[in-house]
Amino acid sequence: MYTIKKGQWICFAMFFAISTISPAQQVQDYNLYSQNLYLINSAFAGYQQSAAAFFHTRTAHRGLDSSPRNYTVGASAPIEAYNIGLGGKFNIDQRGIFQTFSAEFAVAYKLAYKYKHIFSFGMDMGFVNRSINLDALNDRVNKDDPALTSDYFNSTRFKSGVGASYVSPTAEVGLALPMLVESGEEINTHVVAYGGYKFTKVDNWLFKPSLYFRTILDGTYQGDVNFLAEWKKTVWIQPGLRSNLTALLSTGFSFNYGSVGYSFNVYTGAYSKNMDFNWHELYLVLNLGGNSGKLAFVNSEKAGKQLQRRRRR
Repeated sequence: MYTIKKGQWICFAMFFAISTISPAQQVQDYNLYSQNLYLINSAFAGYQQSAAAFFHTRTAHRGLDSSPRNYTVGASAPIEAYNIGLGGKFNIDQRGIFQTFSAEFAVAYKLAYKYKHIFSFGMDMGFVNRSINLDALNDRVNKDDPALTSDYFNSTRFKSGVGASYVSPTAEVGLALPMLVESGEEINTHVVAYGGYKFTKVDNWLFKPSLYFRTILDGTYQGDVNFLAEWKKTVWIQPGLRSNLTALLSTGFSFNYGSVGYSFNVYTGAYSKNMDFNWHELYLVLNLGGNSGKLAFVNSEKAGKQLQRRRRR
């Protein structure tokens, strides 16, 4: 059986790191996006009734030194009197000698139809900084290589994205261009799409199948199929399947003022015999107004009065 030698491990690790921080790969990959849709689309900022703060962390490739790690901290809140949702998040992505830090602020404008159908249009703006730790390289590497001294690293750039979404008591649909603009780069047409539908026919149980799809400029794509089962809005489990032969399993529970979740995915493709391609993800959400799970702008008295004033004018 073919095995990967030590030198090849190093080459593969550097290739993986460089390829995954290219401009076409900027959007962070999550398994638990269905529990926090603001992660993948600015239009979902403030779509739930309670203001919330969240933390996500991901680790991968235990078989490699300096395994990729990702940390995201953020918050989201509805401002129903003005028909908007606000959000902000910070992200640190570490991949061997490479590190990316980004921060962004999002505003989503909401249109309510009969207080049950919420259409949202969002935009986020922020900056991204990429750096490379040349001191971590050994003496065999030419540190003057143009690939390592490029302006792409150790620089801070403006970035912006847009999104649209539709939310109702039973449906969640969104489409986003999360990395549409970055200073110094061409327009990025990377697309992220999500759709989910909630069934509550069985007492105390909620079932939600969902689909996730994203395209990348290099021609690759990712598609997920998930099925969530939740009991009494307290405990949930969600198995799924990714298009690159990856099996997903997520679970979590909710409490009075927040929720906790864990996700584990297993890659079963050609490289799985030689290295560990498993990812672990953990999230924590704190709901400042209580974990009601209700949607913002739905049957909202403040939003209703605001719309009535506009109609009178």
